[in-house]
Amino acid sequence: MSLTQVDFFILPGSCLVSDDRNNFKLDEEGLFEDDIFWRDSKPSPEVFLPVEDILGRSPSWHNDLIMYGSQESNRLQVWVEENLVVSASFRIDFTAKYEDILCSLLEFFILNGLKILDGELNVVALNVEAVNGVIVNTTQYRFYRNIVSEDLGNK
Repeated sequence: MSLTQVDFFILPGSCLVSDDRNNFKLDEEGLFEDDIFWRDSKPSPEVFLPVEDILGRSPSWHNDLIMYGSQESNRLQVWVEENLVVSASFRIDFTAKYEDILCSLLEFFILNGLKILDGELNVVALNVEAVNGVIVNTTQYRFYRNIVSEDLGNK
């Protein structure tokens, strides 16, 4: 986890139920195994090609990982096996000007029937206010704001 970035999982909308019965859990190792949700929809990684216009394509450190954006800032990554998406996530760097990128990503998610989960595995509404609400309530955001406030107070 980065001090100035907040991660979100991307899932196919078809794996979510329409009410509060979504019961996402971490596995015994404390990881979220989102590949089980991608299996049924079997999307090609080409679904994510429009993200290149939003974040640009980046070199990847692994053959099965498609990277958009910067590992040090705003980014979206797609894990692929046998030319099918098995996992997708994105990260917002709250110290960067991310609002336009976020708006474009949310529009892409809506147009492609995708949903997002926060780090606590809660479904997040696909609007800027909801995502910003998640960001400002994260431990890393509060920690960062405290450091900045203390630093400004010492000057």
